[in-house]
Amino acid sequence: YGPSPEDETAASQFRKLWGKKAEVRRFKDGSILECVVWNVKGIEERFLIVSRIVLYLLYLHYGIKEGKGLQYFAGRLNEIVIPSSNIPNYICNKNEYKNGFRNVMQAYDKLAKQFMTLENIPLRLSGIRAASSALRYSSIFIPQPLAPTSTKKPFYVDPIEIVIQFEPSARWPDDLAYMDILTDSKFAFRCRIYNEREMTLLDRGIKDKKFSQLKKDIYTKALEREKRMFIEIPMHTLQIQTLCNKWPSLSLTIRFIKRWFNTYLLSDHVEEEWIKCLSSQVYLEPCPWNRPGNGFVGFFVLKLITFWDWNNEIMIGIDKPNKVVANRIKDLARYALLYVDEFIENGENKDFK
Repeated sequence: YGPSPEDETAASQFRKLWGKKAEVRRFKDGSILECVVWNVKGIEERFLIVSRIVLYLLYLHYGIKEGKGLQYFAGRLNEIVIPSSNIPNYICNKNEYKNGFRNVMQAYDKLAKQFMTLENIPLRLSGIRAASSALRYSSIFIPQPLAPTSTKKPFYVDPIEIVIQFEPSARWPDDLAYMDILTDSKFAFRCRIYNEREMTLLDRGIKDKKFSQLKKDIYTKALEREKRMFIEIPMHTLQIQTLCNKWPSLSLTIRFIKRWFNTYLLSDHVEEEWIKCLSSQVYLEPCPWNRPGNGFVGFFVLKLITFWDWNNEIMIGIDKPNKVVANRIKDLARYALLYVDEFIENGENKDFK
């Protein structure tokens, strides 16, 4: 915004600079000021406002048009996280992209409220947690509601994972699985049911001396999957949600970096969650650079991968650590490096506690 219209000299200079884009508006605090408004259709366009301002001023005052020796590269990357125009609308509606992740988040919030208010069921729900990239603002393509027609239907539907937990009970069945739900907003959710009893039984099986080593190995892998699905992934989702809400450009950075890993066929060699944590590091610990202001600058992640001393330095990112946490991180890093050195020297597999 600019000066008050009552300041005729400053207001005249403001209108001369911005031309027809200048207008007078009343703000919530009651002030009336000269201002310039730039409308955007989506999160990607929000980070390109600077380019629109520069292009507008160059054309207004110097007659220089875009494309005539003038290029702005930041917006080029947006094309790699937007589906091709050749994809039909019943699979991906391009008009929905202007809302970003808002539609899927609203659908999830509505479904969670409906679950929590259910009545006349044997067990009440004690918690619902998000467990999908779509719900942590980090899926490469923004999830779209299903829009099948009478003649055309998608062959494959990738449901959005969530975890639901009921209150404890001794009458749980032994064959719990999941249930798929299509909401009235046309988003498909897969609700996985978390039961602590399953982990308890698996842990008992691992410690049971009567079981063979093969059976214990099967139980161990099953327990790892259970912990990952019902504990680690929901916790990771919550953390990435928090960081993306704090720094909106982090969402685009994660999507760019995931696409880069996919392009070079590296995504099968690293966990998706590791990519997100790595992308978050340039926001949590941006030094020696400035914290990225858009997804394009977020490609500093690749520079971080190149220059980090992975052999001798552990990477730990935490938002606003206090002194106690900071000292604990230093101790943990020191112990982890000593453990790795001892492991390599002795060639033994020891439990890390």
